[in-house]
Amino acid sequence: MGIYTGIEDFAFLDAVSSEIVEIAGTTIILYSIRKEATQIDIVYNEQIEDATYYAYKIQGVVRRPEQSSDAMDRGMHWEWDAEVGISRKHLEITGAPEPKEGDVIEFWNTQYDIIRVQREGWVNDENAWLWINCILKRRTKFVPEKLVKAKHV
Repeated sequence: MGIYTGIEDFAFLDAVSSEIVEIAGTTIILYSIRKEATQIDIVYNEQIEDATYYAYKIQGVVRRPEQSSDAMDRGMHWEWDAEVGISRKHLEITGAPEPKEGDVIEFWNTQYDIIRVQREGWVNDENAWLWINCILKRRTKFVPEKLVKAKHV
């Protein structure tokens, strides 16, 4: 049994995780896809046309992008892998939805596709988590800027 005993302790842990983001975080923009305004292919579950996104400005902790390259028949192909940790409390404060695959995150004036989302910081056996970790990728072949038409919230 851990030290977590109730909602008061969870609020404390929430405040600590939020404070870490305030101290060491970076301003990011979460572009959350608007499924109701985007035409989705029913077979492949992919967008047929450019997607429409809501844009939310929030704080997140960024892991510096790592670059890799590959020689292709038409020149070099570059990829950047990065991670962003977002406090659950920051999502609640800003009214932003929980990030999901297919959304786009922008930081340092560069956009990245979210390819995987993981909840982190589970508190004992409760269905309570403190962080959401977004695994990001940017490819020179398929840059997210081509897809994002955003409405700022």
